[in-house]
Amino acid sequence: GNSIFSFPFASEGNFADIGYDMVFAKNAGVYGSSASSTTYGFNFGGQNYTPPTNPKLYDITSFPFSNNANSTDVGNIGQAAPHGITGGSSRTYGYMSGGFGPSNSNGIGYFPFASGGTAADVGDLTVARYYSAGGQY
Repeated sequence: GNSIFSFPFASEGNFADIGYDMVFAKNAGVYGSSASSTTYGFNFGGQNYTPPTNPKLYDITSFPFSNNANSTDVGNIGQAAPHGITGGSSRTYGYMSGGFGPSNSNGIGYFPFASGGTAADVGDLTVARYYSAGGQY
């Protein structure tokens, strides 16, 4: 889908729709991943779910945690196979690895939370992986 939801950590409560991811604004997006800084959420990769072409998505979008807002495009991923990509976070960088496609990816990339931009290649997984779980610092 294209909605951005929030929920409270401090108490029980329902999800609230707080904005829309601009990459998926026209078509429902699937198989992407995410990372987060202390102030922003980031979405990246995946593909549009609309047949017949199902184009791959190479954008990185961000949205603020401080207020309800739509996401903005802040960069591009470097992975050749963005479908089924895995996301993770450090304190200052978003990470992505793997990916599914005609040629499955074993790449590891990262981008700075502060400035966005195109993700840089920083290494390789021992084997190509996809649909894996990520983590953060």
